[in-house]
Amino acid sequence: MIKTWENHKITNINRLPARSYFYSYPTLESASYFEKKLSLGYKLLNGKWKFLYLEAPEYSPEGFQKKDFDDSNWQEIYVPGSWEIQGFGKPNYTDLLYIFPLNPPYVPTENPCGIYRTWFFIPANWLDKRIIIKFHGVSSAFHLWLNGFEIGYSKGSRLTSEFDISKYVVEGPNLLTVRVYKWSDGSYLEGQDMWKLAGIIRDVEIGVEPLDGIFDFFVKTDLSEDYKKGNIKLNLKFWNFVEEITFEYILADEYNNIIYSDNFKVSGNELNIISPYFDIKKWSDEEPYLYNLFLILRKNQEIIQVIPQKIGFRKIEILGNKFLLNGVPIKLKGINRHEFYPSFGYFTPMDIAEKDIKLLKQYNINSIRTSHYPNSPYFYDLCDKYGVYVISECDIETHGFELVDKHNYLANNPEWENAFIDRIERTVHRDKNHPSIIMWSLGNESSFGINFEKCAKKIREIDNTRMIHYEGDKEGRVTDVFSTMYTWLEPENESKSLLEVIKNCNKPYILCEYGHAMGTGPGGLKDYQELFEAHENFQGAFIWEFCDHGLPIQNKGYGYGGDFGDEPNDSNFCIDGILFPDRTIKPGFLELKKIFEPIKIELLNIEKGIFVIKNLYNFISLDHLLVVYSIWNNNGIIKSGEITPSNIPPRCKKEIEVEDVIKIRNNENIKQETFIDFYVILKEDTPWAKRGHIVSYFQYRIKEEEIKEETSLINNHTKTPISVIEKGDILEIIGEDIKITFDKVKAKLIEGEKNSKKIRLFGPFFNFWRPPIDNDKNITSDYINKYHLPFIKERVDKFEIKDFKDFLNIETQILYGTINSTWFYVIDYSYHIYPTGDIIIKISAKTKGDKDKAPNMLPKLGFKWYLSRDLRNVRWFGRGPHTNYIDMKESALIGCYEDYVENLMVSYIKPQDSANRSDCKYVSLTDDYGVGIFVSTSKSFDFSAYPYEDTEIQKAKHNWELKKSNFITLNIDYKNNALGTNSCGQNQLLKYRCKYEDFSIELFISIFNHYEISENLKYLISKKLLRRDK
Repeated sequence: MIKTWENHKITNINRLPARSYFYSYPTLESASYFEKKLSLGYKLLNGKWKFLYLEAPEYSPEGFQKKDFDDSNWQEIYVPGSWEIQGFGKPNYTDLLYIFPLNPPYVPTENPCGIYRTWFFIPANWLDKRIIIKFHGVSSAFHLWLNGFEIGYSKGSRLTSEFDISKYVVEGPNLLTVRVYKWSDGSYLEGQDMWKLAGIIRDVEIGVEPLDGIFDFFVKTDLSEDYKKGNIKLNLKFWNFVEEITFEYILADEYNNIIYSDNFKVSGNELNIISPYFDIKKWSDEEPYLYNLFLILRKNQEIIQVIPQKIGFRKIEILGNKFLLNGVPIKLKGINRHEFYPSFGYFTPMDIAEKDIKLLKQYNINSIRTSHYPNSPYFYDLCDKYGVYVISECDIETHGFELVDKHNYLANNPEWENAFIDRIERTVHRDKNHPSIIMWSLGNESSFGINFEKCAKKIREIDNTRMIHYEGDKEGRVTDVFSTMYTWLEPENESKSLLEVIKNCNKPYILCEYGHAMGTGPGGLKDYQELFEAHENFQGAFIWEFCDHGLPIQNKGYGYGGDFGDEPNDSNFCIDGILFPDRTIKPGFLELKKIFEPIKIELLNIEKGIFVIKNLYNFISLDHLLVVYSIWNNNGIIKSGEITPSNIPPRCKKEIEVEDVIKIRNNENIKQETFIDFYVILKEDTPWAKRGHIVSYFQYRIKEEEIKEETSLINNHTKTPISVIEKGDILEIIGEDIKITFDKVKAKLIEGEKNSKKIRLFGPFFNFWRPPIDNDKNITSDYINKYHLPFIKERVDKFEIKDFKDFLNIETQILYGTINSTWFYVIDYSYHIYPTGDIIIKISAKTKGDKDKAPNMLPKLGFKWYLSRDLRNVRWFGRGPHTNYIDMKESALIGCYEDYVENLMVSYIKPQDSANRSDCKYVSLTDDYGVGIFVSTSKSFDFSAYPYEDTEIQKAKHNWELKKSNFITLNIDYKNNALGTNSCGQNQLLKYRCKYEDFSIELFISIFNHYEISENLKYLISKKLLRRDK
């Protein structure tokens, strides 16, 4: 006997046909509140249910669906929510892998099953109406019973299933029983990169409708040729053949002032209406104006049904290789978003979804791709309200078949046509009335075939107002837009570059996934954005992805694949979000906000203080914004002011003059490097952000640093004699109130002493290794096992002491190589040690040996010190305040910052290199009494510091496993390699790479007291001393 849950030809039993999502109200007034509780009848069945977990459906106890069945010994479970999250079975994370044999439609006999039971109350005044139960998500298939009677069956984990239960309810208490199957034939169409979780995972609702009411409706809005007026095309379907019914519709503004209304006599099953054109406000992401539409049915002049619906007027067109919204070729600055929250699994409560959308708006993201399935109904209401474009994707993915060279097995199999069509119909029908949805997506990574052709045809039969997207349609046979994912800017094989794809595309182009935000990164977003802005047919770019899919591990943190005994698994590949699971911001999200900015301020003429403000909005001016600026150097703010960017229409620009720039450039008393920072802020509150919210920011250097050759600032370096004491292999250098200890054997500084305070200062250690980042995952094995980069060995070939009048000179030469390698670095060090505790180290590094055997890209080139653990106060002049690297630094402005060492490294769920700050002029690390070290260089440098050894970060699989060392690791780097996004996508771009090459650098290191001399003065001394020392 074929099991129902293994029959792909059965899409449902007794489930209602797909239709839009709505509720019915008794009066126009009650409908105007859009509150379900005021409807004809509403119950939300979320809460604690009785639950029995079984290894297979066949173990179900006899009579479990009956009222008199004793479930007192059953456990309780919260609905909605995945049962694995609540302690039943275990979660399993895989990317492509199906965790059962590929033998569709069959699934393993050991098929975890959950039986749910709950009671709900039905009042007497509901019994003469139609009572509908709605399941918005059950993974992966389920049967349901009411009061012991079998109601039906459905599948499709993230698709709404409705059942008419009118004949089976009774006045008073009613028993609902649901049996859920983790695996079904539908699971073959749900092979998404995600945790394999089961249960009733979304809301369960009961609603009431009149027996002869509206079954479904579709509101299509259109705009006139000049895009100034709009009209409505309305299609109604009724439950039954109706007559003697009057239908009225009312279009009202946000305050319920009537814009237009009309009424009709109805006779039949269906009604089509077209309104005249009238003046309207258009809907867009920038001005998401919504109207209230009320659909009213009367029988014998009495209202029997009112359906309220928020609608927006907007028009989608395709013109050549561009698509237009309201006549404008818009840009989709997007993100891929799973419905995920760590406490619930693949369920996101409405308040969290609303916070998500507000957060995305605050970070200049205007589009969401619902990867890879329809979201909960309220998600689309929120996108309508706040102004977010949506690519609504169908719950279809068969990626695992690619691993066995049968990727199109289901897509091209006519036996599965109904299964595909069922999913696409339910996707489109439920959400067709939302203005935020501008594209339907056929699914994800399921190859292509006849079933997708049928799906596209079905969509066009239902809805001809929106575009169709599907990345798997490589030839663009049925889609309106051409889409690729993870297309490289600089491909290393015969694949086309992103630029080639754009130029050769005869349709609007969408990069539906890029910038894989796994771990430290993503790098290179600026370079993608430059192409995005340069080509009008490149109309959408969607970051992968919104948040990490980390599941909570009690009293520790978040886990990933393998942490729950789940085998096989794809480890931390699910930790790939640009936010942490709880929506804590990562540095990559700050970078994304910067590159997606809707306004630009560009320097045009520095001598005249002229800048250009560019309005990148498509529909609105910049009147809602204010530009504030501050002119500063490392002594503080010199001048500040405001600019009102008025009269700059959308997609236009305007020159402005900042007189303060001219004055400061001409001020001969200002010698320091000086910057102007612009901050673009909201003038007033918006629905998604408060007044003063920073929309974007810009920085320009307006004055270069001026340094005289000799001043009294460095004269005291020669006044105090320096003494040297040799104690075997130890060298002690004694100055004013300074003592520096040097190891002659290792040719390393050991410690410094300032006013009897000893400071560990062990180094420098030449270093080309950093704790692996996720974006190096494809080369880390070679780095470790082929090139042995973590295992650097050194040989001191020279150690000489030369006593000059002003300083002690130590010359060393050290050869560095990794184990079992024949490529090396030979580095010459020249130390100039002054009696003040200032040290200049001139470094010249040469590549030697079999250079062709070295890696063509190194993680870094720099030097490492081990410092006293109490030097935890960090101050630096460079990019910040957050983590930044050479290809992820647009969001990090140059400034004077301070923090604690333990805060510099990002606490990624899987630890990795993440503490870097780039383009630095100086850095200091001091204890709470101000004593510590100061470092600067002749040119800018990168630094990082953390209370761990590199090997500790490298071996830790989770952030809670990190154990602090009894020292601080300080890295002063000549160059740090780029990040890229090669965890899934483009590796480091050539121009950003750290290569195996000769280099030189001059370091200034000083043992000092922050309260005795400031970092700013110390920096000035360092610049003058470095110049004189040359």
